[in-house]
Amino acid sequence: MTSSVMAWLLVFFVINFGLAFMLAMNVSRIRIRKNISNGHGNDLELKKAIRAHANALEHTVPFGLLLLVAALSGSGSATLAVLTIAFSLARFSHAYGMLTVGFQARRIGAAVTYLFEIAVLLVLCVNAVSL
Repeated sequence: MTSSVMAWLLVFFVINFGLAFMLAMNVSRIRIRKNISNGHGNDLELKKAIRAHANALEHTVPFGLLLLVAALSGSGSATLAVLTIAFSLARFSHAYGMLTVGFQARRIGAAVTYLFEIAVLLVLCVNAVSL
């Protein structure tokens, strides 16, 4: 694995787990402000924050593992750059849409996330055939 491939993996993990961390901090901030220690307390703002955080983890962890396998199986830095940038922008768009009234941003973020989850699987198929 080249240093540029490793750099894109690091960029992916810093950005996406940074986003997940910020979303987790948002949940904690709302819990403290509204004095809700467990569950969501039927509070819509807290429900949205919890879902945004959970959804980020639901997609980031598997995608990160697939990205790592893609890197280890021979994907180049350009491929990792495209996958990293597109997925990261999609996740920010989705989180923004979940936490605000920007439903279109959420929809676009989800669609692009799914598109690039399929893309990384195709990359892995190509890498498997090339081995």
